[in-house]
Amino acid sequence: MKRTDDNLKGLTTEDKIKFTSGEESWYTHEKAESGIAKITMHDGPHGVKVGAKDAVIIPNLCLLACSFDRENAFKAGEILGNDCAKYGVDVLLAPGINIKRTPVGGRNFEYFSEDGCLSGELAASYVKGVQKNGTSATVKHFCCNNQDNYRMSGDSVVSEKELFDTYLKQFYKVIKTASPDCVMTSYNKINGEKSNESCFLQKEVLRKKFGFKGVIMSDWGAVTYKIAALEAGCDLEMPGGADQTKELKAALKNGALNEDRLNEAAKNVIRLIKKHETKSLYTALDEREILSDIVSESIVMLKNDGVLPLKNGEKIGVFGKTALNPVIQGGGCAQVAAERTSIPLDLLKAGFEVVYTSDLSEIFAFLSCDKVLVFAEADSHNSEGYDRKNICVRKGDIEAANEIAKINKNTCLIMQNGGAVDFSPVNAGAILECYYGGTYFADGLMKILKGKSPSGRLAETFPLCAENAPSYLSSGEKEKIVYAEGDFVGYKYYCKKKIPVGYPFGYGLSYAEIRYNSFKLNGNTVTAKSGISGEIEIENLSEIPAKEVIQIYFSTEETKKLVYFDKVALQPKEKKTVSFAIDNFEFTKYDGKKYSLPREKGELVLAKDALNGFFSEKIEIIPEKPIKITENSLIEDVYRLYGTAVVKKYFEQALGLAVYADPNRKFAFNDENFLQDDFERSVCLMMPLKNLVSFSLGRFSAADLKNAVKEINSTK
Repeated sequence: MKRTDDNLKGLTTEDKIKFTSGEESWYTHEKAESGIAKITMHDGPHGVKVGAKDAVIIPNLCLLACSFDRENAFKAGEILGNDCAKYGVDVLLAPGINIKRTPVGGRNFEYFSEDGCLSGELAASYVKGVQKNGTSATVKHFCCNNQDNYRMSGDSVVSEKELFDTYLKQFYKVIKTASPDCVMTSYNKINGEKSNESCFLQKEVLRKKFGFKGVIMSDWGAVTYKIAALEAGCDLEMPGGADQTKELKAALKNGALNEDRLNEAAKNVIRLIKKHETKSLYTALDEREILSDIVSESIVMLKNDGVLPLKNGEKIGVFGKTALNPVIQGGGCAQVAAERTSIPLDLLKAGFEVVYTSDLSEIFAFLSCDKVLVFAEADSHNSEGYDRKNICVRKGDIEAANEIAKINKNTCLIMQNGGAVDFSPVNAGAILECYYGGTYFADGLMKILKGKSPSGRLAETFPLCAENAPSYLSSGEKEKIVYAEGDFVGYKYYCKKKIPVGYPFGYGLSYAEIRYNSFKLNGNTVTAKSGISGEIEIENLSEIPAKEVIQIYFSTEETKKLVYFDKVALQPKEKKTVSFAIDNFEFTKYDGKKYSLPREKGELVLAKDALNGFFSEKIEIIPEKPIKITENSLIEDVYRLYGTAVVKKYFEQALGLAVYADPNRKFAFNDENFLQDDFERSVCLMMPLKNLVSFSLGRFSAADLKNAVKEINSTK
């Protein structure tokens, strides 16, 4: 392989222009006489489309995320990279890692989660798996592609803080930890600019702030103005289209396009091409066993009133057409025309005496059954190109489940869907959330039904209705989509507002009884040099092996967020001490220049899910550089940064004057609550420092304030 500096040798301006566009639908250009071959790229996140009928479909990312398992994400990516090698695909156009802002998002089945920590960690493992043997991965859609209605015309209006803290942080993590070869921009605008025409997003964010070294490509047909996109940092327009050599040469001549930018774009594309001079390695993998295991460790058991697992010798009733024709994938570009699909009904018949019907008038045949499985799907299928109309279970499936449950209480609903659903109308003794399970969905399902303990956890909140979602009034718009909910996306919103949900983020049941015995931290501070670590004692009280998802959240008065997760295997009756370490990056926020630690206090909560905790420990976040207060700061800022002692020392007399016109007024300061009295606490905390001067009629002077601010800032 030639050095990067040599990649443009022997190329004319026309050649370099060609390399910034695709050829036909799925290829880059080539120049055989210079030793530059074309490479091919294909969808998708769940199966290689070029593989046609023989391709395998992995559990869709909506289900894979529920495994809360980095190793499973790596294995799924490895299988896809392996299939790419098998079918001669150099670049896989996956994974999608956008945040699930709305539960009706049409493409939610292609995305991991509503949470950036979970999305970033699993996507990084997936990318490493894809790229293990030489296939290139493409992280997409950069950025704020959070709805499919009007995705090609909509403008996502989002604050810089929210953009970085909620919608870009997982991109940063994947780029830093997994080094994907490609990033694909989105169709939509962000704050008035098309993503592929944004210098800020491509040059400043991706290149400078995130350190991305690979190819930035457009989504298919997303480029409107090639010169603007190229100049802004988009290296490769896909699929290409009309020859624009004449226009680009004119732009070079008149200064609309910088020649260095053209050279950089061509160099990036050629570097990617040359990476594939040695073809990716194909190795034989036991796809059926690997993927069925992933399915079984991702399925979420939402309810179980003693219905599951099935027992040997039981007579099983089966209802529903999807028991014969399972819904294993979402629609659009991600859809793979593969025929290798295991059938739930066939596998059930191989192990049990089965009574099957899909006719509601025949359900009395289930009276003699020990258990009944009702296979169901959502009222609105998930697909690229449009958002769902609702989050309902299909009406006929609700009716069937409820009618069957009246005659046989041991009824289990088996749900196949691409996004959050409302189960509140369903009256069944058990519910398995299976999402879209891919080729070997039925194999994985059978493992759960026969007794493997479920260990999947919801990677998104299931609200009681779509109208409860924080983005409900500001999504699906034709032109401007205002992200009015700020950082309160998904469970952060429901926790803050204390809004009841159907099932919370992180929720899932097990056949085993798992107990957490202790939660200990090695220290209680997070700094710029170190995160925080500790130990958890966990115990399996049952006679069956199980896996448990450990979830740790950082909770403050303002918000709660997941900062750590892991999956732990436990043998029957095993007690295990698990060590954990949380990287300080998880506590960072965007400060206008970079991700840095804020000055913050809160609790680490060892939790069952986003709503329910087991243990908590107080911690403090200490930034590398002390945060300065100003004369415009609030008393609350001083208290949060420096504690009650500093407030008392510098401002008690001024507050006495401001609140009670009494310089001798003494306040009952308290480190825990600041002040015990509600009125005093509220008025004092929200008091701007500069107002102390006017409220005290000058007895606390502007000079006094200036000196106090100076002294406080010099103490830390």
